[in-house]
Amino acid sequence: MKYQNSIFRQLLEFIPRDKFQEIVNKYDGDKKTHKLNCWTQFIALSYSQIRAMDSIRTIET
Repeated sequence: MKYQNSIFRQLLEFIPRDKFQEIVNKYDGDKKTHKLNCWTQFIALSYSQIRAMDSIRTIET
């Protein structure tokens, strides 16, 4: 069976990860983060936006 990326994954490929990380580093966005870095939070919030979820709590359930 051939592997295919999800549509969400294909959408994320349009965002240059290195440029994203450059901006995070410039503004020290990952300072004092332990588990949820800026990229992971961006993915979670993007997913919830696409799925039209009402709150962040619905992501975890």
